[in-house]
Amino acid sequence: MENSKSKDNILTYLLIGGAYISFCVGASFSTGQELMQYFSSYGAPGIAGAVIAVILMVGLIILLLKDTQKYQLANMRELFVHYGGGILGTIIYIYTVFYLFVLVVMLISGSGAIFTEYFGINNLLGRAIMTLVIFSTVILGLNRLLDILGKLSFLIIILMLIVAVAGIVRPVDGFAEGSEMAGSMENILRPGANWFISGLMYFSWAILCQTSYVASLSRNTTRTQKQQVKGLYVGGVGFMLLAVIPSIAIISNISICGNSSIPTIAIARQVGPALSMIFCVIVVIAIYTTCSPLLWSVATTFMDEKSKWFKAVVAGSVVLAFVGSNLGSFAEILYTGTSVSAYVGFVFIATILVTKFFRRPAAPQSEEDQRPETV
Repeated sequence: MENSKSKDNILTYLLIGGAYISFCVGASFSTGQELMQYFSSYGAPGIAGAVIAVILMVGLIILLLKDTQKYQLANMRELFVHYGGGILGTIIYIYTVFYLFVLVVMLISGSGAIFTEYFGINNLLGRAIMTLVIFSTVILGLNRLLDILGKLSFLIIILMLIVAVAGIVRPVDGFAEGSEMAGSMENILRPGANWFISGLMYFSWAILCQTSYVASLSRNTTRTQKQQVKGLYVGGVGFMLLAVIPSIAIISNISICGNSSIPTIAIARQVGPALSMIFCVIVVIAIYTTCSPLLWSVATTFMDEKSKWFKAVVAGSVVLAFVGSNLGSFAEILYTGTSVSAYVGFVFIATILVTKFFRRPAAPQSEEDQRPETV
């Protein structure tokens, strides 16, 4: 009899797709800065870049999912080694762990920008407050609090769409005028030489970050591969809407977004002070709930949580993250971190193509295949 958990229905696809969207739409995405740099800064053509990036992303995620299940890859490191081999795969894995640390640096810097621009608190003090709270959470293990506050992804998605739609309906510049202005604004950082290259770079660094999600999804035995694939298609459509609609809103309000570290909050402030305040608070909490587990993941890579040196590793990591947040603005750190990761991502994608078309490793034998034959 078919297990009830494996029955096909739209709710199953929505749950899988929603989980994928929640993973993609984190604190950094919700600021709108990465959308502005990679898509909106190129004007109308940048929207096509967003569509291409998401299509490639979902397609490769599905390929990785099938391979992790076929070759029984248990974690992110095994996935990288499977494609890149022992040396190159390990190097890419180490870089990805390092990039998790860079994300903490980036988000601490982003929290300082929010505290300064929207709460009137000194940038350095704002970053210090966020750093101290993150350190306390990782040390004390406030998992229950993180579980509760970590459910904010759905609320962030709803608020982002409300802000974006309001920004499109009541724009400061309008889409056509904003598209022309975007290309001439020199203060916006642009990763690629044009909208197409930028879209490819977004796809590249994003896929590098999503390998941990693929590894965890492949171990989920309550869903069939067919259900997971269909759910990822649903999630891809949803993520595309979340990339395209706010990007259009940023273009339509480029005169206020281009000079802001947090474009989505700049639009929210234009819509109304109440919405702006709510969105600011939600994004700050999202940064906190994103950074804490990221810092924990980095620390546990070097030291077991039960070790007496674990707290020292956490303290050292958080101090380095705080120092790193002083090295540039939120936009500059995001630009540098994602740009470098895009090139590493291209190397990872190359290893996937080589493995799929030239190397083709053999699938592991099942337990039954490994049993000796009896006469």
